Amino acid sequence: MTGIYLIANRIDNKLYVGSAKNIRNRWTKHQYELNRNKHCNQKLQRAWNKYGANIFSLGIVEPVPFATRESLTVAEQYWLDELKPFYNICKTAYTRLGVKHTKEAKAKVSAASKARGAGFKMGHSTSEETKRRMSLSLAKLTEEQVRGIYGKVKDGQSQSSVGREYKISQSTVKEIVRGEIWKRLKLTPLPVGPPLCRRRVTC
Repeated sequence: MTGIYLIANRIDNKLYVGSAKNIRNRWTKHQYELNRNKHCNQKLQRAWNKYGANIFSLGIVEPVPFATRESLTVAEQYWLDELKPFYNICKTAYTRLGVKHTKEAKAKVSAASKARGAGFKMGHSTSEETKRRMSLSLAKLTEEQVRGIYGKVKDGQSQSSVGREYKISQSTVKEIVRGEIWKRLKLTPLPVGPPLCRRRVTC
């Protein structure tokens, strides 16, 4: 898959954002270098050494199909500006190939990103809470799993049991079924309130 990805630290929700023509291959390269203590990004390397590989997860921020060098680089810059990822030492998208970011290109990618935007409503800045939810849900869940979570709650399964099944918090389940995250799936928000009190009826 071509597009924008993130590497999320599930302990403190700090992020690294990058772009790649083949995200899975890029993730494999990151892991190879980090596991051998040879990664060029020392901030990410130090965190990897401190917390361990199993604390970090890959997430897809935005697929960019049929991407050109320009569209991929500008999309990456959009998310660098939006998420302000802690582990990115360079805050400017990778431009060794000499890609020039025109205003028109930036506007087009920004509009497309806001429309697709990994299911999140983005404004001029992204709150820390949104970043937290984004890193957790993107790093742990696939689109198929999100639809499964929604369907189980809709069918009457409790949020807590669904959370245990998918190894996520009950609050994340609630945010999914309320439509607060993964908005691009266009799931109809479910009313989520306190559990009903079921009293035993004695005849």
